[in-house]
Order: sequence, then structure tokens, then C-alpha cells
Amino acid sequence: MKRLLLILILTLSFQSWTKADEINEISIEGISVGESALKYFSKQDIKNNSWDYYKNKKFTPVQNKGFSFFKQYDAVDFDFKTNDKGYLIYSLSGVIFFKKEDIKKCFKMMNEIDIEISKVLQSFKRKTMIKVFIDLI
Repeated sequence: MKRLLLILILTLSFQSWTKADEINEISIEGISVGESALKYFSKQDIKNNSWDYYKNKKFTPVQNKGFSFFKQYDAVDFDFKTNDKGYLIYSLSGVIFFKKEDIKKCFKMMNEIDIEISKVLQSFKRKTMIKVFIDLI
């Protein structure tokens, strides 16, 4: 439960908030969907930070924490197709860890990021709304 409260997932760091017509034009810590993870991480880093919690093994989730080039986020999560030796990134998330007592700050930041994402990716269909968390506090 503590980890759930500490992790801010589904946040995207848009270094260039404007003119992002495609999802691969948006980046987190300079990393974009559609790129090879090998551009940023070694095979050993990817292997050491891979998880096995998906029931369907089509994709492998990875969470890399504390890399020196991370400026805004504590960790960067991504998924790649399990047998892809090129480690092409299919999903990407930025993670910021908060202490339990800072949960209101976490929810506020989630809401702000959600608003910015909505402005940039207006043509994309929403599946979830982060703003729901704000109503919980």
C-alpha cells in the first residue's frame, strides 16, 4: 500500500508541450515511445530491472530508478515486447516517489500533469481520469 501511495505513475514529462501531434514526439527524460531502450539503458540494466507481473507475457515491464540523466523523475518505467532483442519501447511512464504524508501534493501534481496531457493530446481517446484521485482527499 505504501508503494502505491508513493508512486506517481502515468505522468509524462513533456519537454516540448506544444506541437506534439504524435505520441512518439513526447518524451520522458528524453526517452520516447517507439525508440529502442538500448539507446538509454544497457541490456544488463534492462534485465536487472525487468519484472514478471503481467499474466500475458507478450510484454515485459521494466522500471529503471536513479539513473544520472533523470532530472525530473525518480524512475522511468517502460514495456517492450518480451522476445524483442531491439527492446522497442511500447509504453512509457515517469515515476515520482512521495512520502505518505505528501499524498495531497502527489494528487495535486497528478491533476496538473493530467490537464497538460489533455491539452497536448486532444485527439487521443481517454480511458481513465486521474482527477478522480483529487476527489478522494
